[in-house]
Amino acid sequence: METQKGRRGYGIEVRSSRHGLETDVPLLNNVLNLYASCGLRSEASHLFNNMPKRDVVSWTTMISCQAQQPSGDAAFDLFHRMQRKGIEPNDFTIVSLLSLCSNPTFAQGGSLLHSLLVEKGSELHVIPSTALVRMYCDCSSLENAHSLFASLNEKDVRSWAILISAYAQHDNSQEAMALFEQMQQEAMMPNNYIYNKLINACAAAPSLEEGQRAHSRVVGTEFEQCIFVKNSLVDMYAKCGSLEFAQEIFTRMSKKDLISWNTIITAFAQYGRTDEVFKHFENLKVEGLKPDEYTFSCLLSVCTSLGDVNLGSNIHEEVRNAGLECRIPVMNALLDMYSKCMIGEACHFFIHMVRYSHVAASVCHCASIVDLLCRAGCLDEAEDFAGRIPFQPNIVILLSFLSACKSHSNADLAEQVSAHVVDLAPTNTAAHILLSNIFYGSARLMDEEEVFVI
Repeated sequence: METQKGRRGYGIEVRSSRHGLETDVPLLNNVLNLYASCGLRSEASHLFNNMPKRDVVSWTTMISCQAQQPSGDAAFDLFHRMQRKGIEPNDFTIVSLLSLCSNPTFAQGGSLLHSLLVEKGSELHVIPSTALVRMYCDCSSLENAHSLFASLNEKDVRSWAILISAYAQHDNSQEAMALFEQMQQEAMMPNNYIYNKLINACAAAPSLEEGQRAHSRVVGTEFEQCIFVKNSLVDMYAKCGSLEFAQEIFTRMSKKDLISWNTIITAFAQYGRTDEVFKHFENLKVEGLKPDEYTFSCLLSVCTSLGDVNLGSNIHEEVRNAGLECRIPVMNALLDMYSKCMIGEACHFFIHMVRYSHVAASVCHCASIVDLLCRAGCLDEAEDFAGRIPFQPNIVILLSFLSACKSHSNADLAEQVSAHVVDLAPTNTAAHILLSNIFYGSARLMDEEEVFVI
Protein backbone atom coordinates (compact mmCIF):
# COMPACT_ATOMS: atom_id res chain seq x y z
CA MET A 1 0.00 0.00 0.00
CA GLU A 2 2.77 2.46 0.95
CA THR A 3 4.68 1.65 -2.24
CA GLN A 4 1.56 2.30 -4.29
CA LYS A 5 1.08 5.64 -2.53
CA GLY A 6 4.70 6.51 -3.19
CA ARG A 7 4.33 5.68 -6.87
CA ARG A 8 1.20 7.79 -6.99
CA GLY A 9 3.16 10.68 -5.50
CA TYR A 10 5.91 10.21 -8.05
CA GLY A 11 3.31 10.27 -10.83
CA ILE A 12 1.84 13.50 -9.50
CA GLU A 13 5.33 15.00 -9.29
CA VAL A 14 6.10 14.09 -12.91
CA ARG A 15 2.76 15.38 -14.21
CA SER A 16 3.07 18.64 -12.30
CA SER A 17 6.45 19.20 -13.91
CA ARG A 18 5.07 18.47 -17.38
CA HIS A 19 2.22 20.90 -16.93
CA GLY A 20 4.36 23.68 -15.50
CA LEU A 21 3.06 23.29 -11.98
CA GLU A 22 6.48 22.80 -10.39
CA THR A 23 6.04 26.17 -8.65
CA ASP A 24 2.67 25.16 -7.18
CA VAL A 25 3.87 24.98 -3.57
CA PRO A 26 0.64 23.59 -2.00
CA LEU A 27 0.55 20.80 -4.59
CA LEU A 28 4.21 19.88 -4.07
CA ASN A 29 3.72 20.05 -0.31
CA ASN A 30 1.03 17.40 -0.66
CA VAL A 31 3.39 15.18 -2.66
CA LEU A 32 6.15 15.82 -0.12
CA ASN A 33 3.80 14.82 2.70
CA LEU A 34 2.82 11.70 0.76
CA TYR A 35 6.48 10.66 0.41
CA ALA A 36 7.15 11.36 4.09
CA SER A 37 4.10 9.44 5.31
CA CYS A 38 5.20 6.45 3.21
CA GLY A 39 8.68 6.50 4.71
CA LEU A 40 10.27 7.44 1.38
CA ARG A 41 12.86 9.79 2.85
CA SER A 42 15.22 9.86 -0.12
CA GLU A 43 12.37 10.72 -2.51
CA ALA A 44 11.12 13.36 -0.08
CA SER A 45 14.61 14.85 0.23
CA HIS A 46 15.05 14.93 -3.55
CA LEU A 47 11.73 16.71 -4.06
CA PHE A 48 12.37 19.14 -1.19
CA ASN A 49 15.86 20.06 -2.42
CA ASN A 50 14.54 20.71 -5.95
CA MET A 51 11.53 22.82 -4.97
CA PRO A 52 12.12 26.35 -6.35
CA LYS A 53 10.09 27.78 -3.50
CA ARG A 54 9.34 26.43 -0.02
CA ASP A 55 7.02 27.66 2.68
CA VAL A 56 6.77 26.78 6.38
CA VAL A 57 4.68 23.71 5.53
CA SER A 58 7.43 22.40 3.24
CA TRP A 59 10.09 22.83 5.91
CA THR A 60 7.91 21.39 8.68
CA THR A 61 7.01 18.33 6.61
CA MET A 62 10.67 17.61 5.88
CA ILE A 63 11.74 18.26 9.48
CA SER A 64 9.01 15.92 10.72
CA CYS A 65 10.18 13.28 8.25
CA GLN A 66 13.81 13.51 9.41
CA ALA A 67 12.76 13.58 13.07
CA GLN A 68 11.70 9.93 12.67
CA GLN A 69 15.40 9.03 12.48
CA PRO A 70 17.09 7.97 15.76
CA SER A 71 19.93 10.49 15.54
CA GLY A 72 17.87 13.60 14.87
CA ASP A 73 20.85 15.49 13.46
CA ALA A 74 19.28 15.96 10.04
CA ALA A 75 16.07 17.35 11.55
CA PHE A 76 17.89 19.99 13.59
CA ASP A 77 20.15 20.83 10.62
CA LEU A 78 17.03 21.52 8.57
CA PHE A 79 15.58 23.60 11.39
CA HIS A 80 18.70 25.79 11.52
CA ARG A 81 18.66 26.16 7.71
CA MET A 82 15.01 27.20 7.93
CA GLN A 83 15.85 29.88 10.49
CA ARG A 84 18.71 31.18 8.38
CA LYS A 85 16.27 31.49 5.48
CA GLY A 86 14.16 33.75 7.66
CA ILE A 87 11.15 31.39 7.75
CA GLU A 88 9.32 31.39 11.08
CA PRO A 89 8.58 27.92 12.45
CA ASN A 90 5.01 27.11 13.40
CA ASP A 91 3.80 25.04 16.35
CA PHE A 92 3.99 21.80 14.39
CA THR A 93 7.61 22.47 13.43
CA ILE A 94 8.59 22.78 17.09
CA VAL A 95 6.44 19.83 18.20
CA SER A 96 8.24 17.61 15.66
CA LEU A 97 11.60 18.55 17.17
CA LEU A 98 10.53 18.22 20.80
CA SER A 99 10.26 14.45 20.38
CA LEU A 100 14.05 14.34 19.83
CA CYS A 101 15.01 16.28 22.94
CA SER A 102 15.06 13.28 25.29
CA ASN A 103 18.32 12.41 23.52
CA PRO A 104 21.22 13.79 25.66
CA THR A 105 22.76 15.18 22.47
CA PHE A 106 19.89 17.65 22.21
CA ALA A 107 19.38 18.21 25.95
CA GLN A 108 19.63 22.00 25.55
CA GLY A 109 17.34 21.98 22.53
CA GLY A 110 14.21 21.38 24.60
CA SER A 111 14.63 24.55 26.64
CA LEU A 112 15.36 26.59 23.51
CA LEU A 113 12.27 25.24 21.77
CA HIS A 114 10.23 26.01 24.89
CA SER A 115 11.50 29.58 24.74
CA LEU A 116 10.45 29.84 21.10
CA LEU A 117 6.93 28.72 21.98
CA VAL A 118 6.78 31.30 24.77
CA GLU A 119 7.87 34.03 22.34
CA LYS A 120 5.16 32.94 19.91
CA GLY A 121 2.57 32.81 22.71
CA SER A 122 1.87 29.16 21.89
CA GLU A 123 3.07 27.45 25.04
CA LEU A 124 -0.41 27.37 26.56
CA HIS A 125 -2.09 25.78 23.52
CA VAL A 126 -2.97 22.12 24.00
CA ILE A 127 -0.85 20.47 21.29
CA PRO A 128 2.50 22.23 21.87
CA SER A 129 2.06 22.29 25.65
CA THR A 130 1.36 18.54 25.73
CA ALA A 131 4.48 17.97 23.63
CA LEU A 132 6.48 20.08 26.09
CA VAL A 133 5.18 18.12 29.07
CA ARG A 134 6.13 14.88 27.33
CA MET A 135 9.58 16.23 26.49
CA TYR A 136 10.31 17.17 30.11
CA CYS A 137 8.98 13.80 31.30
CA ASP A 138 11.16 11.96 28.77
CA CYS A 139 14.14 13.92 30.11
CA SER A 140 13.21 12.85 33.68
CA SER A 141 12.66 16.51 34.56
CA LEU A 142 9.38 15.91 36.39
CA GLU A 143 9.57 19.17 38.33
CA ASN A 144 9.62 21.20 35.10
CA ALA A 145 6.94 18.97 33.57
CA HIS A 146 4.65 19.36 36.57
CA SER A 147 5.23 23.11 36.81
CA LEU A 148 4.39 23.56 33.14
CA PHE A 149 1.37 21.27 33.44
CA ALA A 150 0.02 23.24 36.41
CA SER A 151 0.24 26.49 34.42
CA LEU A 152 -1.90 25.21 31.54
CA ASN A 153 -5.31 26.80 31.14
CA GLU A 154 -6.48 23.85 29.09
CA LYS A 155 -5.52 20.21 29.64
CA ASP A 156 -6.58 17.22 27.59
CA VAL A 157 -6.57 13.53 28.52
CA ARG A 158 -3.19 13.03 26.84
CA SER A 159 -1.43 15.63 28.99
CA TRP A 160 -2.87 14.07 32.17
CA ALA A 161 -1.88 10.61 30.97
CA ILE A 162 1.68 11.69 30.15
CA LEU A 163 2.35 13.15 33.61
CA ILE A 164 0.64 10.33 35.53
CA SER A 165 2.59 7.81 33.47
CA ALA A 166 5.87 9.64 34.19
CA TYR A 167 5.30 9.50 37.96
CA ALA A 168 4.33 5.85 37.61
CA GLN A 169 7.57 5.07 35.78
CA HIS A 170 9.49 6.78 38.58
CA ASP A 171 7.70 4.60 41.16
CA ASN A 172 5.96 7.61 42.71
CA SER A 173 2.51 6.12 43.31
CA GLN A 174 1.43 8.87 45.72
CA GLU A 175 1.97 11.68 43.21
CA ALA A 176 0.38 9.62 40.45
CA MET A 177 -2.66 9.03 42.67
CA ALA A 178 -2.86 12.73 43.62
CA LEU A 179 -2.87 13.72 39.95
CA PHE A 180 -5.50 11.10 39.19
CA GLU A 181 -7.79 12.44 41.91
CA GLN A 182 -7.21 16.02 40.75
CA MET A 183 -8.13 14.92 37.24
CA GLN A 184 -11.45 13.54 38.48
CA GLN A 185 -12.14 16.71 40.48
CA GLU A 186 -11.74 18.69 37.26
CA ALA A 187 -14.37 16.45 35.63
CA MET A 188 -11.85 14.93 33.23
CA MET A 189 -12.66 11.28 32.41
CA PRO A 190 -9.64 8.92 32.75
CA ASN A 191 -9.10 6.30 30.07
CA ASN A 192 -7.89 2.72 30.42
CA TYR A 193 -4.29 3.80 29.76
CA ILE A 194 -4.37 6.10 32.81
CA TYR A 195 -5.92 3.40 35.02
CA ASN A 196 -3.25 1.01 33.83
CA LYS A 197 -0.39 3.39 34.63
CA LEU A 198 -1.85 4.24 38.03
CA ILE A 199 -2.07 0.56 39.00
CA ASN A 200 1.43 -0.09 37.64
CA ALA A 201 2.78 2.71 39.84
CA CYS A 202 1.33 1.03 42.92
CA ALA A 203 2.90 -2.27 41.85
CA ALA A 204 6.31 -0.68 41.36
CA ALA A 205 6.28 1.07 44.77
CA PRO A 206 5.01 -1.50 45.95
CA SER A 207 2.13 -0.09 47.97
CA LEU A 208 -0.87 -2.28 48.76
CA GLU A 209 -2.80 0.62 50.30
CA GLU A 210 -2.35 2.81 47.23
CA GLY A 211 -3.07 -0.19 45.02
CA GLN A 212 -6.38 -0.83 46.76
CA ARG A 213 -7.26 2.85 46.32
CA ALA A 214 -6.48 2.60 42.62
CA HIS A 215 -8.56 -0.57 42.38
CA SER A 216 -11.51 1.15 44.06
CA ARG A 217 -11.35 3.95 41.49
CA VAL A 218 -11.77 1.56 38.56
CA VAL A 219 -14.68 -0.37 40.10
CA GLY A 220 -17.95 0.59 38.45
CA THR A 221 -16.33 2.19 35.40
CA GLU A 222 -16.48 0.96 31.85
CA PHE A 223 -12.85 -0.11 32.20
CA GLU A 224 -13.41 -2.49 35.13
CA GLN A 225 -13.59 -5.49 32.81
CA CYS A 226 -10.82 -4.26 30.49
CA ILE A 227 -8.33 -7.10 30.14
CA PHE A 228 -5.33 -4.74 30.31
CA VAL A 229 -6.57 -3.27 33.58
CA LYS A 230 -7.32 -6.72 34.99
CA ASN A 231 -3.83 -7.94 34.11
CA SER A 232 -2.32 -4.92 35.85
CA LEU A 233 -4.41 -5.57 38.96
CA VAL A 234 -3.23 -9.20 39.12
CA ASP A 235 0.38 -8.04 38.80
CA MET A 236 -0.09 -5.25 41.37
CA TYR A 237 -1.62 -7.46 44.07
CA ALA A 238 1.07 -10.10 43.57
CA LYS A 239 3.90 -7.57 43.84
CA CYS A 240 2.27 -5.97 46.89
CA GLY A 241 2.27 -9.33 48.69
CA SER A 242 -1.39 -10.26 48.29
CA LEU A 243 -1.23 -13.37 46.13
CA GLU A 244 -4.74 -14.42 47.20
CA PHE A 245 -6.28 -11.21 45.78
CA ALA A 246 -4.23 -11.69 42.61
CA GLN A 247 -5.56 -15.22 42.20
CA GLU A 248 -9.14 -14.09 42.95
CA ILE A 249 -9.06 -11.40 40.25
CA PHE A 250 -7.48 -13.82 37.80
CA THR A 251 -10.12 -16.49 38.51
CA ARG A 252 -12.98 -14.02 37.96
CA MET A 253 -11.67 -12.79 34.62
CA SER A 254 -14.17 -13.75 31.94
CA LYS A 255 -11.49 -13.48 29.30
CA LYS A 256 -7.78 -14.19 29.69
CA ASP A 257 -4.97 -13.64 27.20
CA LEU A 258 -1.39 -14.94 27.30
CA ILE A 259 -0.29 -11.90 29.32
CA SER A 260 -2.87 -12.83 31.97
CA TRP A 261 -1.46 -16.35 32.27
CA ASN A 262 2.16 -15.18 32.24
CA THR A 263 1.35 -12.66 34.98
CA ILE A 264 -0.19 -15.22 37.34
CA ILE A 265 2.52 -17.81 36.57
CA THR A 266 5.23 -15.25 37.34
CA ALA A 267 3.42 -14.24 40.53
CA PHE A 268 3.34 -17.79 41.91
CA ALA A 269 6.94 -18.38 40.80
CA GLN A 270 8.12 -15.34 42.76
CA TYR A 271 6.56 -16.80 45.91
CA GLY A 272 8.01 -20.28 45.34
CA ARG A 273 4.56 -21.82 44.81
CA THR A 274 5.81 -24.28 42.20
CA ASP A 275 2.77 -26.56 42.22
CA GLU A 276 0.51 -23.66 41.23
CA VAL A 277 3.03 -22.52 38.62
CA PHE A 278 2.86 -25.79 36.73
CA LYS A 279 -0.88 -26.17 37.30
CA HIS A 280 -1.46 -22.79 35.64
CA PHE A 281 0.96 -23.77 32.88
CA GLU A 282 -1.08 -26.88 32.10
CA ASN A 283 -4.34 -24.92 32.25
CA LEU A 284 -2.89 -22.36 29.84
CA LYS A 285 -2.39 -25.12 27.28
CA VAL A 286 -5.83 -26.61 27.95
CA GLU A 287 -7.30 -23.19 27.08
CA GLY A 288 -5.66 -23.48 23.68
CA LEU A 289 -3.03 -20.78 24.19
CA LYS A 290 0.60 -21.25 23.17
CA PRO A 291 3.31 -20.41 25.75
CA ASP A 292 5.81 -17.77 24.64
CA GLU A 293 9.42 -17.10 25.60
CA TYR A 294 8.40 -15.34 28.81
CA THR A 295 6.29 -18.30 29.93
CA PHE A 296 9.15 -20.71 29.34
CA SER A 297 11.87 -18.51 30.87
CA CYS A 298 9.76 -18.27 34.05
CA LEU A 299 9.25 -22.06 34.17
CA LEU A 300 12.96 -22.70 33.61
CA SER A 301 13.81 -20.33 36.46
CA VAL A 302 11.54 -22.40 38.70
CA CYS A 303 13.37 -25.56 37.61
CA THR A 304 16.66 -23.85 38.46
CA SER A 305 15.48 -22.89 41.94
CA LEU A 306 14.33 -26.49 42.49
CA GLY A 307 17.60 -27.87 41.14
CA ASP A 308 15.49 -30.28 39.05
CA VAL A 309 17.37 -30.82 35.79
CA ASN A 310 14.98 -33.58 34.66
CA LEU A 311 11.99 -31.28 34.89
CA GLY A 312 14.05 -28.57 33.23
CA SER A 313 14.95 -30.93 30.37
CA ASN A 314 11.25 -31.67 29.84
CA ILE A 315 10.53 -27.95 29.62
CA HIS A 316 13.49 -27.61 27.26
CA GLU A 317 11.88 -30.19 24.99
CA GLU A 318 8.66 -28.17 24.94
CA VAL A 319 10.72 -25.10 24.10
CA ARG A 320 12.22 -26.93 21.11
CA ASN A 321 8.81 -28.08 19.93
CA ALA A 322 7.53 -24.51 20.16
CA GLY A 323 10.49 -23.24 18.10
CA LEU A 324 11.54 -20.79 20.83
CA GLU A 325 14.98 -22.13 21.70
CA CYS A 326 16.75 -19.21 20.02
CA ARG A 327 14.85 -16.48 21.90
CA ILE A 328 17.19 -14.52 24.19
CA PRO A 329 15.14 -14.82 27.45
CA VAL A 330 14.83 -18.58 26.93
CA MET A 331 18.51 -19.01 26.10
CA ASN A 332 19.55 -17.13 29.22
CA ALA A 333 17.18 -19.19 31.38
CA LEU A 334 18.38 -22.48 29.84
CA LEU A 335 22.03 -21.62 30.30
CA ASP A 336 21.42 -20.55 33.89
CA MET A 337 19.51 -23.75 34.64
CA TYR A 338 22.05 -26.08 33.12
CA SER A 339 25.00 -24.24 34.64
CA LYS A 340 23.47 -24.67 38.10
CA CYS A 341 22.11 -28.26 37.55
CA MET A 342 24.51 -30.55 35.11
CA ILE A 343 28.05 -29.36 33.61
CA GLY A 344 27.97 -31.27 30.34
CA GLU A 345 24.52 -30.01 29.35
CA ALA A 346 25.48 -26.42 30.11
CA CYS A 347 28.58 -26.52 27.93
CA HIS A 348 26.70 -28.31 25.17
CA PHE A 349 23.94 -25.70 25.23
CA PHE A 350 26.45 -22.83 25.26
CA ILE A 351 28.20 -24.21 22.16
CA HIS A 352 24.85 -24.76 20.43
CA MET A 353 23.78 -21.20 21.28
CA VAL A 354 26.91 -19.62 19.82
CA ARG A 355 27.61 -21.89 16.84
CA TYR A 356 24.18 -22.79 15.56
CA SER A 357 21.84 -20.12 16.90
CA HIS A 358 24.34 -17.35 16.08
CA VAL A 359 23.75 -15.56 19.36
CA ALA A 360 26.74 -13.54 20.57
CA ALA A 361 27.81 -14.71 24.01
CA SER A 362 27.65 -11.94 26.59
CA VAL A 363 29.95 -11.41 29.57
CA CYS A 364 27.23 -12.89 31.80
CA HIS A 365 27.01 -16.05 29.66
CA CYS A 366 30.78 -16.54 29.78
CA ALA A 367 30.91 -15.81 33.52
CA SER A 368 28.32 -18.56 34.09
CA ILE A 369 30.39 -21.13 32.20
CA VAL A 370 33.63 -20.14 33.96
CA ASP A 371 31.91 -20.31 37.33
CA LEU A 372 30.47 -23.72 36.47
CA LEU A 373 33.83 -25.14 35.41
CA CYS A 374 35.57 -23.68 38.45
CA ARG A 375 33.00 -25.12 40.86
CA ALA A 376 33.50 -28.51 39.24
CA GLY A 377 37.25 -28.23 39.79
CA CYS A 378 37.99 -28.05 36.06
CA LEU A 379 40.41 -25.15 36.44
CA ASP A 380 42.46 -25.91 33.33
CA GLU A 381 39.30 -26.01 31.21
CA ALA A 382 38.03 -22.81 32.84
CA GLU A 383 41.35 -21.06 32.16
CA ASP A 384 41.34 -22.25 28.55
CA PHE A 385 37.74 -21.08 28.09
CA ALA A 386 38.49 -17.66 29.61
CA GLY A 387 41.42 -17.28 27.24
CA ARG A 388 39.17 -17.80 24.24
CA ILE A 389 36.41 -15.30 25.02
CA PRO A 390 36.51 -12.18 22.81
CA PHE A 391 36.71 -9.66 25.67
CA GLN A 392 38.59 -9.03 28.88
CA PRO A 393 37.36 -11.13 31.84
CA ASN A 394 35.38 -9.05 34.33
CA ILE A 395 35.65 -9.13 38.12
CA VAL A 396 32.91 -11.80 38.37
CA ILE A 397 34.96 -14.21 36.23
CA LEU A 398 38.14 -13.44 38.19
CA LEU A 399 36.40 -13.99 41.53
CA SER A 400 35.18 -17.37 40.26
CA PHE A 401 38.78 -18.29 39.51
CA LEU A 402 39.98 -17.09 42.90
CA SER A 403 37.27 -19.00 44.77
CA ALA A 404 38.21 -22.15 42.89
CA CYS A 405 41.92 -21.55 43.55
CA LYS A 406 41.18 -21.35 47.27
CA SER A 407 39.02 -24.49 47.25
CA HIS A 408 41.62 -26.46 45.30
CA SER A 409 44.75 -24.84 46.83
CA ASN A 410 46.02 -23.67 43.47
CA ALA A 411 48.32 -20.78 44.36
CA ASP A 412 50.03 -20.79 40.94
CA LEU A 413 46.84 -19.95 39.08
CA ALA A 414 45.85 -17.48 41.80
CA GLU A 415 49.15 -15.66 41.24
CA GLN A 416 48.35 -15.30 37.52
CA VAL A 417 44.84 -14.06 38.26
CA SER A 418 46.01 -11.63 40.94
CA ALA A 419 47.68 -9.33 38.41
CA HIS A 420 44.40 -8.98 36.51
CA VAL A 421 42.52 -8.34 39.77
CA VAL A 422 44.88 -5.53 40.73
CA ASP A 423 44.48 -3.90 37.31
CA LEU A 424 40.72 -4.33 37.10
CA ALA A 425 39.53 -3.82 40.69
CA PRO A 426 42.32 -2.59 42.95
CA THR A 427 39.90 -1.78 45.78
CA ASN A 428 37.68 -4.88 45.60
CA THR A 429 37.65 -6.16 49.18
CA ALA A 430 36.34 -9.64 48.37
CA ALA A 431 39.13 -10.25 45.86
CA HIS A 432 41.86 -9.15 48.26
CA ILE A 433 40.51 -11.31 51.09
CA LEU A 434 40.47 -14.32 48.79
CA LEU A 435 44.02 -13.62 47.61
CA SER A 436 45.21 -13.16 51.17
CA ASN A 437 43.67 -16.46 52.27
CA ILE A 438 45.10 -18.32 49.29
CA PHE A 439 48.65 -17.09 49.77
CA TYR A 440 48.51 -17.36 53.54
CA GLY A 441 47.32 -20.94 53.26
CA SER A 442 50.15 -21.79 50.89
CA ALA A 443 52.77 -19.95 52.98
CA ARG A 444 53.60 -17.61 50.09
CA LEU A 445 53.68 -14.42 52.15
CA MET A 446 56.11 -12.64 49.84
CA ASP A 447 53.65 -13.03 46.97
CA GLU A 448 50.91 -11.68 49.20
CA GLU A 449 52.92 -8.54 49.91
CA GLU A 450 53.61 -8.05 46.23
CA VAL A 451 49.93 -8.40 45.36
CA PHE A 452 48.90 -5.69 47.79
CA VAL A 453 51.43 -3.10 46.66
CA ILE A 454 48.86 -0.84 44.91
